[in-house]
Amino acid sequence: WVIIVSLSQLVVNIVLNIVLIPRYGYMGAGVSFLMSQFVSTVVSLILSRRCAQDIKFDWVKIYVIFFIFLLLGAIVFFLEPIENIFWKILVKLILLASVVLIVLLKYYKLVTKYIHKSL
Repeated sequence: WVIIVSLSQLVVNIVLNIVLIPRYGYMGAGVSFLMSQFVSTVVSLILSRRCAQDIKFDWVKIYVIFFIFLLLGAIVFFLEPIENIFWKILVKLILLASVVLIVLLKYYKLVTKYIHKSL
């Protein structure tokens, strides 16, 4: 199964690199890499469901996380043409802070437990 996952990732990465890099440069390479990782994850999920039917995935959480990061990635991608460096940095810092906040809220109990344990 690992070969199937790796080959699907390889094919998507090569095709998207050929399509995106000439037009978008390094941003196209980044998008190509992220999309190939996404395809690899989806193929892994599908194959794991076939191999072990008793594994239950929380699909709502998977979709929510995917769309949050897709939205954040799209915002950063479309910010690239903005010339004013102040606005670029400000928006990217806000996006980074929102991701950190989402992660902290999700794992609040674990983080506080770890902090109290280390003190």
